[in-house]
Amino acid sequence: MTFKDHTIDIDKLTDGQVIALLEQHRIEMLRHSPPESSHALNTQARRHPDLTVWSARDIDDKVLGCVALKVFPKSRDADVSTSPYAEIKSMKVDPSATRRGIGRALLMHILGHAAKHQIAYLALETGTNKVFNPARRLYTAHGFKECDPFGSYQKDPHSVFYQLSLD
Repeated sequence: MTFKDHTIDIDKLTDGQVIALLEQHRIEMLRHSPPESSHALNTQARRHPDLTVWSARDIDDKVLGCVALKVFPKSRDADVSTSPYAEIKSMKVDPSATRRGIGRALLMHILGHAAKHQIAYLALETGTNKVFNPARRLYTAHGFKECDPFGSYQKDPHSVFYQLSLD
């Protein structure tokens, strides 16, 4: 997908820029949340077959940000939907690209992908520390609502969970 000054495409995780940005994200999450409450993708999790990573790049091929989406085959609550649902993972904008709408563009890309693939809803976990406020504002501005923990997550004072129905 092409925007005014950047593109968003599936990333095969072979570019050191994307790998470094994801690692920077993981390290930052550990700085702001205890290890047991930090759910950023580690090297092994980045290779999960149900995980797709997209990167946003400028016209010079510099990575501006990235996001991952993990698709689950059906809703955690079979009474609600038998359609797949997905979790947004490890959205990160390079510090040099903040305040340029990259996070919003990545989120809009994920929303479009989810709609195209008939994903019933999107879910995500983020932190409660004030450093996570911009992320929480972005998600709530696009209709995400707080929800109970989903999947294998447990209630945690360092985590907040969001969901957006796409039905």
